[in-house]
Amino acid sequence: MFSTYIFRFRDLGKSPGFTINEHNEIIKEKDHTWWGWWAKSGECFPCQSLGVAIENDELEIFLFDSGQSKIYKACLVRIHASQSGTKHQPAPDGGSCTPDYYNTDELLGWLKIKGEITEIDNTSFFQKYSYLNLNDMYPNERCDLDEQLFNKIVFSEKELQKQDRTIWRIRPRKPGDFEHESLASHYIPCNYVQKFSQKDSEQILWLSDIHFDDGRGKHNFPFEDQDQKKSLSSRICSLINILDSENQCAGLAISGDLTWQSQKEGFEKASQFITDIESSLNLTPDDIIICPGNHDVGLVSQDEYFKNKGITPKSENNWSELATKYHTDSKQNYIDFYKKVFKRAPENSLSQGRKFLLGGHKIVEIAGLNSCYLQQVQGTFSGIGFIGEEQLKEVACGMGWTKKDNTKIPKKANVTRIAMLHHHLTPVNEVEDAYINFRYSVTLDAERLIRWIIDNEVDYVLHGHMHRCFSTKITRRARPLESDGENNPERTFQVIAMGSSGVSNEQIPNQDSKNYMCLIDFSQQRPKFNFYSLYSQTETDRNVAFSVDG
Repeated sequence: MFSTYIFRFRDLGKSPGFTINEHNEIIKEKDHTWWGWWAKSGECFPCQSLGVAIENDELEIFLFDSGQSKIYKACLVRIHASQSGTKHQPAPDGGSCTPDYYNTDELLGWLKIKGEITEIDNTSFFQKYSYLNLNDMYPNERCDLDEQLFNKIVFSEKELQKQDRTIWRIRPRKPGDFEHESLASHYIPCNYVQKFSQKDSEQILWLSDIHFDDGRGKHNFPFEDQDQKKSLSSRICSLINILDSENQCAGLAISGDLTWQSQKEGFEKASQFITDIESSLNLTPDDIIICPGNHDVGLVSQDEYFKNKGITPKSENNWSELATKYHTDSKQNYIDFYKKVFKRAPENSLSQGRKFLLGGHKIVEIAGLNSCYLQQVQGTFSGIGFIGEEQLKEVACGMGWTKKDNTKIPKKANVTRIAMLHHHLTPVNEVEDAYINFRYSVTLDAERLIRWIIDNEVDYVLHGHMHRCFSTKITRRARPLESDGENNPERTFQVIAMGSSGVSNEQIPNQDSKNYMCLIDFSQQRPKFNFYSLYSQTETDRNVAFSVDG
């Protein structure tokens, strides 16, 4: 009984159907195309299995669009890869038979497809085939570990989407094959993840102030790839693939302001962006941590604020509530976005926690704080951060840094602790002009947060907000007027600001004229923060723009 293959893909940074259409256009002109295979971490191109399958004849294969849940069939006549399937190769024929958007990329495997790629009805495919092992796709593991799938029918689109792989070997189903749907996943939704995410990579991608909007030009990149401009996800994934093509990244951290004004359209774009990054870098929700920015939780006008509160403005006393809470409606779009990304409702404080075991030995703990507890009122009360004592207690307990009674749990050796928020602790601009009813960027309880950082032995504080990169080290005691001792030791922590990863150029200060992404490298004794410039019109420079040593 013959076997064939399913190859997974999605339209990253492209409109739905773009990938298939581009390859079919080349097929119309040249009768064939070279389809590039994008591997996930730990996979290699199964040269032996595929080589045997097409040794004597062409092979009908299937292409699964995991974004649209569509199945296509194609005729495979040849493969191109290194003998081991682990070395990247340029596109065959000098890239002339591969779409322009990736014909200069080097990938682990290429498929020569002859004849038109055609969509087939899902009902004619699902439950008609069953899985087989594909051992030579995982050389380091020596065998395909998805044993629960072997000799089980390919049940549904959802079943394929849930699996963490990009190639399946299948055969026509036969009597006796298992017929259940397998939707098992290691992911159990938690806001504070206690189980360490174990990754070979020793890098974490950090972004901030992306500012997706409803198309009014506050976001600097096109939402879909164009001839001359590329989407933010395409630029980021392309650079990471060049820099660290084998291990990719262990996680994604975003320090707020995913949107421009908490619009649903902005959050829809942000959700799609995270899905693209998640798919391309082989991440799960366990590997992603986000804190909200002041633009994400409802930037309302004065009239909207008082209407939401159901009060008539009579005096300045009406503003006192700003220091304690903000209207539920103001953060609902962020909550809906959070549910879509993390498959569960957020904490009331909107805080989060993640833990990583990188490279088998580096422990990294990241706490995401919500510094946007105060209602942002446009032109009157915006840009002002506040965290609150209750949230700080909740986060320390959720991270396992303290017990429920606030008793400190000693920090283990070789653990790196990071606190991420949106607002900054110290000034990052040289000067700010003084105006009445003007936005100023401060964290009202910065001193309380600093004491919390010292008490919980946090090593690094990451933030965004002002669209300016910045770094400073602070050495002090939690209670500076008390003597140094066992209960009040002097500690040093470092504060690092991202700047912006996607806002329009006019929203970037003169001191920082670019958007940036940062790859935090934990491979050495202390982490190194490598910043790379991001452009929509030109390929991202693989050279580091600047580095901050931890």
